[in-house]
Amino acid sequence: TFVSTMATFVSTMATFVSTMSTFVSTFVSTMSTFVSTFVSTMSTFVSTMTTFVSTMATFVSTMATFVSTMATFVSTMSTFVSTMTTFVSTMATFVSTMATFVSTMSTFVSTMTTFVSTISTTISTVPTTFATATAFATFATWLLKFGNVLHELGHTIIIVFFGRQE
Repeated sequence: TFVSTMATFVSTMATFVSTMSTFVSTFVSTMSTFVSTFVSTMSTFVSTMTTFVSTMATFVSTMATFVSTMATFVSTMSTFVSTMTTFVSTMATFVSTMATFVSTMSTFVSTMTTFVSTISTTISTVPTTFATATAFATFATWLLKFGNVLHELGHTIIIVFFGRQE
């Protein structure tokens, strides 16, 4: 009976040792797989976060450059609009001055035509032109008108080329 009991005990202990050996082996294998998977996952996570932070830094830098470029563009456009406004205003003044000049020149040409015609007539009738005070007064009046036209022409030319003098 003792031998039988001891045999049963030894058999039971062998089974226990085998079971514990299997448990330990399985536990160690499972923990090893878990640790390996965890470390790999954390490594992937850290790598992904590093890439994300780097991408965000690049994005922020790009946006800062974009905002700076847009500010420069708006400033340049503002300067351009201001320059164009000044140019249009200057052109309007120039056109107005040229219109005055053309009008004055037209009056001058008309007066010169009349003057030349009068001089031609006067020269052809010198013997009789100054025979009366009325005829001489008419000639003097035309000379005065011609002088006024030359004065206005000179004044206009000064305005066109040198600006209005106050």
